[in-house]
Amino acid sequence: MLQDDKRYFPAYNVAPAISQKVLDKYPQLRDLLQPVSDKLTDEVLIDLNAQVDVDGT
Repeated sequence: MLQDDKRYFPAYNVAPAISQKVLDKYPQLRDLLQPVSDKLTDEVLIDLNAQVDVDGT
């Protein structure tokens, strides 16, 4: 497998974007979304993008 030593693929830096108003009304969203953010690493996102772009799935 090739290494991305030239940094062609960007770092995704996944973070939920929620307005403060919504977060104030539903504070439990923070705890609900954190496990999703934790699992969406750059490697996972590159693989998911490849599934769409390369594999067509």
